[in-house]
Amino acid sequence: PGTQIRFGEIDGPLNGPTGANRGQFAISGNDGNPAEGGTLFTAPTGAFTTAGGGAGPGDTLLVFGKLVTGNRDLENARTVARINSATSLNTVGPFNGNDIDTGTTVNSGSVLPYVIGHSLDGNITGSATTNEDGIATVKLTYPVSKLGKLAAVFAQGEGTPTKNAPRTVEDIMFVRFAGVAGIGDLAAAVTASPNPIFGNSTQQVKVCIADALGSPLQGIQFDFTYTGTGTAKVDNAASPGLIATLTDASGCAFATVVSSGVQPSTDTGGGGELKFCAGNLCATINVVVNIGVCQVSPSSVAVGSQGVSGTITLTAFDALQNKLTGAQITSACTASPGTIAPNTSISITNAQGVAQFPYAATGFVTLGTSTTPPTAGAGKCEFSAGGKVCATVPFNGFPSQCDFSPPPISCQ
Repeated sequence: PGTQIRFGEIDGPLNGPTGANRGQFAISGNDGNPAEGGTLFTAPTGAFTTAGGGAGPGDTLLVFGKLVTGNRDLENARTVARINSATSLNTVGPFNGNDIDTGTTVNSGSVLPYVIGHSLDGNITGSATTNEDGIATVKLTYPVSKLGKLAAVFAQGEGTPTKNAPRTVEDIMFVRFAGVAGIGDLAAAVTASPNPIFGNSTQQVKVCIADALGSPLQGIQFDFTYTGTGTAKVDNAASPGLIATLTDASGCAFATVVSSGVQPSTDTGGGGELKFCAGNLCATINVVVNIGVCQVSPSSVAVGSQGVSGTITLTAFDALQNKLTGAQITSACTASPGTIAPNTSISITNAQGVAQFPYAATGFVTLGTSTTPPTAGAGKCEFSAGGKVCATVPFNGFPSQCDFSPPPISCQ
């Protein structure tokens, strides 16, 4: 109780919304090397003079010593005194000696994660005194227009000196400027649009997130999953994956969806579903395919008294005029009088969207007599995809002058 704790916060500069390190601190790395007991800090891959516009005196250097075994004493927050080069700087005060555990200075080299920055949007109470439970509480404030932005917060107290040298004791953590969580009927929300989208195509979708008061959250990365027929990639990433951009100041991110092999949507199957989530908040977009047209050849069949057999070739297209690969096409054939065999069959379209249906039609022509002319039957084959008829081929009987019993002398 009664211990004075100092606090600080940095929230920039950050990288842009795209790229491998999108939304992270621009001046950062995993190869920091603080001089134990000294003020020199180096990083072989550092970009202290260029990244994020460069660092300068007064900026804050945060070293995450606790993340590397044997370096917890170097969990330090220090003010930058000067920038020497892209890979070297000096701090206002010395780093700890990293000898708290062994009594001997431990130098692990260039292995410590670090960030350098300053406060752009956040403001934290500078100090507080611990209560009877050893807890110090301060307030972090920020504009509602920056909800979701990444920040780093540190707390610092005086530690037990080692070798008569002063020490500081710190803890550092990454946070995001939080929005208002759901309360009662209020709820944070993720939305995705448009819904539905067309399958077997390239389409752009917008995914947005807001807190329970409707304020947008920026800097959020959505993950996605696709379930259903065919495949879908989002920003060229296969499911499950992450979209390539973070949400902007409006709380929204745009993603490109490329789907293929998606089957016609029915009440019992077909189509697909894309789910975008931020934590346990999700929004779903349906991926649909509707049959646009089925081309058939031949478009009609003439059936004589001797019957006829052949093959109907069907090419299936979706509503966007893409050829449908792997689509299940069902034929249903009826005739009176006469028969079309098989009366039902199923075929799957190939890579060119083509399915073939062999048939044999008989009994369409009834022979005439000396007093009655021959009669002709009719029939049809209907072809369906996704539960909807997409093409019909009529079958028509055509009697000839020889279709009498007994046949005329000219036909004998």
